[in-house]
Parts: sequence; structure tokens; C-alpha cells
Amino acid sequence: MTDSPAFDIPSKDEVSQETRRKWLHELCMKHADAYLKPSHETEPLIEQVQELEKARMGDGFNCHVAGCDKSYVHHSIRVK
Repeated sequence: MTDSPAFDIPSKDEVSQETRRKWLHELCMKHADAYLKPSHETEPLIEQVQELEKARMGDGFNCHVAGCDKSYVHHSIRVK
């Protein structure tokens, strides 16, 4: 008996990195919807994922310091 997924994983040789990223995001959301019930524990995580996705698609990651209007291209730079 082998432990193999019931779906095809996109090959990096066949599709773009963006296509693989979207595929993985959809797979994660499918599993999150199936196995996680929204609660006071998971809602902050969901909000963080949505914030990261919004920042990645938009102008970047806004600084969390009150009164600061800087934005950063990468989340890790904002954290530093």
C-alpha cells in the first residue's frame, strides 16, 4: 500500500510557477473548508492569509506602526 495523493501535482516543467501557486492555494483552501470550522481560533489565520494575498496582488505590505505610511514589497522585509 502506498500513500499517494488522489490528484495530479502540476510539474514545474509543464506549468508556470504562478499556475502551481494558484493550484496549491486552491488545494489548501479546499482542505481548510473541509476540515476547519471557522472559530475565534482560525479567523485570525484566515484574515492573515487574505491580507498576504491582497498585498501580493496589490501595492505591497503596509507597515503596522501607527502613523507610518510605508509599504514593503515582501512580507519578510516588513517584519524585519
